[in-house]
Amino acid sequence: MKKKIFGTAMTCLAAAAVLGCGPVCGSQAYSGRSIVLSGGRLIDGNGGAPMEDADVVIRGDRIVAVGPRGTVPIPAGATVLDVRGRTVLPGFMNVHAHYTHIVSNMLEWGREGVTTIRDLVSIDWSQYVFCKNYLAQNVGDPRLPRVLFAGFCLDVAGGTPRPNGYFLTSIDDARAKVNYLLDNGAEVIKVYLEDGSIIGNTYSVMPPEMLTAIVETAHARKVRVSAHVQELWCLVLALDCGVDDIAHSILDKEIPADVIERMIRTDTYLVPTLEIYYRYRFPAVIEAAKANLRRLNDAGAPIALGTDFAPGLETGMPSTEMLLMRQCGMTPMQIIVAATKHGAHVCGLDSELGTIESGKMADVLVVDGDPLTDLNVLKNNRLLVLHNGRVAFSRLTSGFLPRSTHTEATKDITGEYPNFQNKET
Repeated sequence: MKKKIFGTAMTCLAAAAVLGCGPVCGSQAYSGRSIVLSGGRLIDGNGGAPMEDADVVIRGDRIVAVGPRGTVPIPAGATVLDVRGRTVLPGFMNVHAHYTHIVSNMLEWGREGVTTIRDLVSIDWSQYVFCKNYLAQNVGDPRLPRVLFAGFCLDVAGGTPRPNGYFLTSIDDARAKVNYLLDNGAEVIKVYLEDGSIIGNTYSVMPPEMLTAIVETAHARKVRVSAHVQELWCLVLALDCGVDDIAHSILDKEIPADVIERMIRTDTYLVPTLEIYYRYRFPAVIEAAKANLRRLNDAGAPIALGTDFAPGLETGMPSTEMLLMRQCGMTPMQIIVAATKHGAHVCGLDSELGTIESGKMADVLVVDGDPLTDLNVLKNNRLLVLHNGRVAFSRLTSGFLPRSTHTEATKDITGEYPNFQNKET
């Protein structure tokens, strides 16, 4: 098994107020104080059975104690929130997104409990630089997710045509471009491995020596490499060269059992991004993607949630992606783990985030109901979102969480999703 040791670089996105966004109810509540979420059903993100009637104690930006109600010490002066009958989960993650420079996108993610985003290529370099500089000056707004940036993608001349990438000319150039990106604040490296055959084109694909150099250079600086892959042979190339996760599903062929076994053995995660195919591709393509996800999940391969967010896709809680994952045989618990613990691993943040455990950052979502029986409650019935221990969204009344009575218009992810063709882009 390849050795993977990565840092925990995190960029906190903020400054919505500077851009004219109004205050969110409760956004400043409890700063610097202890909060106790008392009596809820705890789904901690590890995939085991929920802990019923649990207490979660938060001090500042950290979870400091978790256990059955009445068994953990409650700090003096703590705000105790009665969450009996509700479910407590880790903050969710979308590990494949774009357009994070649009603050309204960030506000909706944060409001709905998606507390971490991985942006796998900015629209252009000027927007990337602006976002990095601007957000660094405005750290601390809990309403907005933390963001990890790739900056630009890496490809070769004749590769996938796109304006937001570097087209490498040699192995030395590949190493130099990786270092340039990392020197300028990138927290993940993204490479393109696509031959164009799925859409009837022919693209060049970087040679294995170049891809290996990219991976070695990034790993030497404790940074992960994500590979855009859609063809089976490119998946094998990515595995041969030691990339860390696969962005997108395989569309051209069934993934053989031996390749799936390699993904498991090398701890190489799949981020299937089914929604982007459902939105933009033909039915046969989405069915191929779903069939391969089913095979991977049935075999126990590691899967993380990402949507490839772009205009026309769902912002906020990724209900569409969860529906499609559910249709591939993933259980609600497996989907939650993909969006929490596995998302944190893909981001290199698993020592800080992804589960509700003592010592972890306090990114927490409270919903009314049980998402293990109805995933809709994640979208429809959120009651509280904590980001770094601070309230990003709440429906609090006198220090307690009442039964939710709101009737937000949201999508039912247990049924068929509306036809995207009629949705504005």
